Amino acid sequence: MRTLCLLMLLGLSFPAWASGPALDFDRGLDIRGILSGARSSAEAGQGRSVFSRPVGPAQEARYPWPVEKFAIGLNFGAYQRYNEGESYFHPGLDILAPAGTVVRACLGGTVVGLGTGAKNEPEYWYVSIRDRRGYIWEYVHLKKESITVKVGDVVAARAILGRIYPWPWRSLWGTYDHVHLQIRDKAGVYLNPLRLLAPMSDPDRPFISGIFLAQGGKRVFENAVSGPYTIILDASDLMGSRFPVAPYRVSWRIDGRLRPHKVWQFDTLPGKASESKRVHGLYWNSAGGYANRRSAMDLGFSPMGPLRFPQEPGEHRIVVTVEDFAGNAASQELSWTVVPAVKK
Repeated sequence: MRTLCLLMLLGLSFPAWASGPALDFDRGLDIRGILSGARSSAEAGQGRSVFSRPVGPAQEARYPWPVEKFAIGLNFGAYQRYNEGESYFHPGLDILAPAGTVVRACLGGTVVGLGTGAKNEPEYWYVSIRDRRGYIWEYVHLKKESITVKVGDVVAARAILGRIYPWPWRSLWGTYDHVHLQIRDKAGVYLNPLRLLAPMSDPDRPFISGIFLAQGGKRVFENAVSGPYTIILDASDLMGSRFPVAPYRVSWRIDGRLRPHKVWQFDTLPGKASESKRVHGLYWNSAGGYANRRSAMDLGFSPMGPLRFPQEPGEHRIVVTVEDFAGNAASQELSWTVVPAVKK
């Protein structure tokens, strides 16, 4: 009872900057390779998932992937910006497979869209299928001449939709032939496809490149600061390929507090039905192109507006944890000093 009371008091004693919802520690399911069963507790002790549980209220079923052998080139929620264009969250999965690979429907439904969209370029041919719940499953980057369906067709699960288009651009990490899969619910909200696809194994932990202070949009190279500031995380992950991707979930604990603050968990996008809303709130000086990728996140991000980190003079400490969908995790800490402002 005394322990419970102590925990409650610690939770209630949070200052305003530390407020936020409690982190949900339910694990996601493994996401690469065929799941062969639970991993050992020894692996779990090294930051690896043992046997993951579904996450999120939309976890109704698990469907097969659209291609047979694959890796992930870019995951849901990653930062993207090409050729000085607009910044946006990646609203789906880039599933790497050789050009010409057969693409199948993950589940049955009615074909409600077919074309190239606004880009009107041959590499952007897509097929959209509405399932029985009203979710729209969109398969992008198909060869036009390979598409086997038309709008209005009712297709069965595993039906052939077409073949992967040979991607015309090469990236720093290799060729990028892929099918892009994105899913939207009835309200148009983008959903992380990993929540609905068959469980896969993912032995790789995310990697934290650094944690640092920033003021006025610039990095603070000394761990001492005065006045308003924020804290930036630079982290990445791998999902079966050489292509760096973004973490699935980011959280932190500060100054020894027991209650973690969840920055974001990519079950949906921060902008829900928007690919670009709040992208500059979460990502900080990031890169998302063919020659450079960087997932730098502002740890003060909140959909309600930026959080205020401690202003009390003295030393402070933050422990940041990043996780992938399989539950593999990595942590790193940063200590810094808040210097009293000089009165003029």
